[in-house]
Amino acid sequence: MGFDASVIGEHQTYSMERTEESADLMISGMTCSSCVHTIESAVAELPGLLSVSVALSLSKGHFKFDPNKTNIRKIKEAIEDLGFEVTLPSKVNFDHQKEHREAIRKWLHSFLWSLIFGVPCMTIMMVFMSRHSRKIHDEDLIPGLSLENLLLFLTSTPVLIFGGRLFFIQAYKALKHRAANMDVLIALATSISYAYSLAMVIIAMSLRLKSPMVFFDTPPMLLMFISLGRWLEHKAKSKTSEALAKLRSYQAVEAILCEMDKNGLITSEQSIEIEMVQRSDILKVLPGAKIPVDGIVVSGLSSVDEALITGEAMPVPKHPGDVVIGGSINQTGVLILRATHVGQDTALAQIARLVEEAQTNKAPIQKYADKIAGYFVPMIISVSMITVIAWIIVGYVNPKAIDDSMMADHGTFMGTKSPVVTHHPMTQADRIHAAMMGVHNTSTNEDPHTKHPSGTLMESMDEKIFEFAFRCALSVLAIACPCALGLATPTAVMVGTGIGALNGILIKGGEPLEIVETIKTIVFDKTGTLTKGKPQMTKVCLFVDHSLCSIGKLLALVGTAEGSSEHPIAVAITSFVKDTLEIETFATCSEFIAAVGYGLTCKVSGIEPLIDRYEEKDRLKISIASPDMTLSGVVVERLPLLENRSRGPSPVDSPAQAPQVYTVLVGNRDWMRQNGMDVSEDVDQKMMEQERKGHTAVLVAIDGVVTGMLAVADAVKPEARLAVYTLQKMGLDVFMLTGDNRRTAEAIAAEVGIKKNRIQAEVLPSQKAEKIKRLQRKDRKVAMVGDGINDTPALAQADVGIAIGSGTDVAVEAAQIVLISNDLIDVVAALLLSKKTVRRIRINFMFAIIYNLIGIPIAAGALRPLGLAIDPWMGAAAMALSSVSVVTSSLMLKTFRKPTRRDLETSEYLNSLDSRIDPDADSDLRSGSMSPISDGVIEFEGDDSLARRLRDMARRNRSHMEKDYRAVTIA
Repeated sequence: MGFDASVIGEHQTYSMERTEESADLMISGMTCSSCVHTIESAVAELPGLLSVSVALSLSKGHFKFDPNKTNIRKIKEAIEDLGFEVTLPSKVNFDHQKEHREAIRKWLHSFLWSLIFGVPCMTIMMVFMSRHSRKIHDEDLIPGLSLENLLLFLTSTPVLIFGGRLFFIQAYKALKHRAANMDVLIALATSISYAYSLAMVIIAMSLRLKSPMVFFDTPPMLLMFISLGRWLEHKAKSKTSEALAKLRSYQAVEAILCEMDKNGLITSEQSIEIEMVQRSDILKVLPGAKIPVDGIVVSGLSSVDEALITGEAMPVPKHPGDVVIGGSINQTGVLILRATHVGQDTALAQIARLVEEAQTNKAPIQKYADKIAGYFVPMIISVSMITVIAWIIVGYVNPKAIDDSMMADHGTFMGTKSPVVTHHPMTQADRIHAAMMGVHNTSTNEDPHTKHPSGTLMESMDEKIFEFAFRCALSVLAIACPCALGLATPTAVMVGTGIGALNGILIKGGEPLEIVETIKTIVFDKTGTLTKGKPQMTKVCLFVDHSLCSIGKLLALVGTAEGSSEHPIAVAITSFVKDTLEIETFATCSEFIAAVGYGLTCKVSGIEPLIDRYEEKDRLKISIASPDMTLSGVVVERLPLLENRSRGPSPVDSPAQAPQVYTVLVGNRDWMRQNGMDVSEDVDQKMMEQERKGHTAVLVAIDGVVTGMLAVADAVKPEARLAVYTLQKMGLDVFMLTGDNRRTAEAIAAEVGIKKNRIQAEVLPSQKAEKIKRLQRKDRKVAMVGDGINDTPALAQADVGIAIGSGTDVAVEAAQIVLISNDLIDVVAALLLSKKTVRRIRINFMFAIIYNLIGIPIAAGALRPLGLAIDPWMGAAAMALSSVSVVTSSLMLKTFRKPTRRDLETSEYLNSLDSRIDPDADSDLRSGSMSPISDGVIEFEGDDSLARRLRDMARRNRSHMEKDYRAVTIA
């Protein structure tokens, strides 16, 4: 066919290959941070592995790798070789609570097994304690075996087999691959105490000696408390991911698929599963039903509750052409929509994905915690061995130390040392009774090294030394807990990011959470961030008497004229006119001529039907309102400055003689002068007032007379000033960064309360990132808030990028925090939530560290001489309580409530508004209040005022009157 072609060579194929892929794996069997460290260390050694992040709280790992060197199968096999179960996450099944429910079930069974035999074990000890307290001592059933030891053996063995099965399986898998985790510590504590006791009893029986002191009570008590703690821990952990599960539940299950003919009429309907919906499908949504996917309304009128997705409290009206979000709830009418995003591309699915990724990504502090936990278990085993050796040496070097420690009670926190003389060897029940009553079985006058020819396995003091040393070592193994250390950060991050998502704030992981705590400077983009991002009418001025030209006629003429233009200012004017006159189409426009940079001229006819109804309402409002009024939220001023000063006929000589065709000019001063009309000083002054605020003022001439002025501007968001004020009160230095001209930037900054020397204007998109760098060079942590593509470099450069959800996809991708709604109050909420989450992480982390730093020395017997001591079962209870406490502490973040405008509008803020001047005054900038700031630059403070608030109140009153008027006319 005449085209050149060539074969793609191997070298070209190689260059097109991807060098990075990512995948997620669900990992079962992790119990503590040591497991996380083991997995991350082993997988990191694989060739081609770029990064790995394993989340204990989610039982999930995220892996990035070079597909040319490794693949997901090799990663999966490497983890399975460590003894963990690995599965691929299902893209269809969103039930992420399933594994939590399975773990809760397993640990509940383990706890019940331990409880079934643990309660009899405690009962047996209580019975024998009661008997010995009454000086009743039973003879051995057979030499070397007492009834107490036999019963404890029978209750301890089933607990070890059934209740401890999960611990021993995990410990075996860990040791098999030369790793150590929390299960290893528990398995060591229970197996050593059981094996030691069994060995001592067997030896005593074989040698026909007196039944010895043993630790058969330790396994049931230890496993009962630890299983209870694991069960409660998993129940609490399941609640930390409730937010993600709740987001998933918003997704509709079914959709009504429609087929339409060429005339747009529905010919058939059928209910299909949500997974079967394709792009461009026509769907029907009934009142009260969930909107199945993202789409555009084709027909129908309704209001939609988007609170679950955007946090918007009020229902949002939806008309043909409006965008709807999957997961929101249709309320009043039937909507027909065309699907635009389905499956994993919907906004709801992307929000859930961002939250899940955020919960997988680790905060920097968590990486250190996992590294510490990796060495924690071997260290504890070493401490336990040192404890045994140390107390044996101390016992033989200084027997009095052991004797005094034994007198300080086994298992009490503070015991008395009053000796009680007894000639019976101390049984298990005796020791329990001594622990509660503070007694001892030897006389104070007895020599510690006195040998008893009573047929015991060891001398009395030898038995005390070994019993005491082993008890301390077992207590160390039981109380040590890396779980609290590992759960401190991820559980708080999970709850914090989940609560943020439910409030319309997406935080991408723990790292931005931690950085936000150090933010001292926040930079706002202007257009689309502080402002609404599109021109809107801000003011209408009528320069002739109402009898010559009414407001309605002025708007009908200028709206029809601008309806033929696509300029952004024209779009703002026509949108305002349509809302005000309540019309969909304009009158007839002919002979339209547009002059770039100046304005337009045209002939307009047929406006009477547009204004007949409006004129009646306008006359009513004139009779009940002041010369200043509002229309659709825009201030309208009637200022009869002109009395036909320009050449040409009057625009309206009388209503009866009004011409049917009007010559309309809309444009700037130069356009008016080019067409032979003078612009008086009064009119020019009115234009300058608006221009000083950064607004664009255009004049309207009808039949040769300058009749009115329209002001158009990118209006400031109503909450912008409150958000800036609150951030400044939080101690943040607020800047504004914009590519707009200096005058407009200063006007907007003054309106929102940003200091004049904190403005960076006329900045190119490529320069925005450099401006952020300059701030960072001053040892500042900087946050950037933006919405557009031109903000992307600055969002990426900032320490924390905050993107407005209504902005571009590129900006949202570059930011670390995404605000779903277009409300700047959410910036304040995001910072407050981040600070609260980081504070909770630190509390959890400090608790975990202090718990181990204090608990381990106590368990090792360091404070025994002071009477402070714990038994192994007490250590197990404390260890279980520590993990549950950390998770419960993280769940406290659920009390966070996003601040509302009413919460932030303090009396101080309202007083600051009252002290400001009227923005509509003639000299609002020049006579504004001036106040010096710290570096000597003068700051302008004039903008909102009490007058504006009073006008707003009057505006609302007039709105109610208009509704009453409509009700009367309809009636």
